[in-house]
Amino acid sequence: MTPARAFALAAVLLLAACQRKAPGPAECERFALRVVGVSDTRARVSPSMKRAIDELTVTCLTRPFSRALLRCVEEGTPARHCMASYPPRREMSRPTPTERVFEPEF
Repeated sequence: MTPARAFALAAVLLLAACQRKAPGPAECERFALRVVGVSDTRARVSPSMKRAIDELTVTCLTRPFSRALLRCVEEGTPARHCMASYPPRREMSRPTPTERVFEPEF
């Protein structure tokens, strides 16, 4: 095996091993839209719904939420049930004593 071919194989294997485990921005936004109840991204949303979507998207990215939680909501299970079944990971940030479970205000 030539050195170039060995390098290419190693690069492919490293990229496969470094797959992102946490949901990305697009996944978190889809999740937030579903939780808030927006089925069409072209639909007009109220400012309070927009704030709720933005807040939940940021929380999803910074916590991060598990893919199992996002999949649970995508399958149509009520968000409250999914949030109870798949709590956000705590490794990335520590919750403050006043932090609450997300509940959209609209």
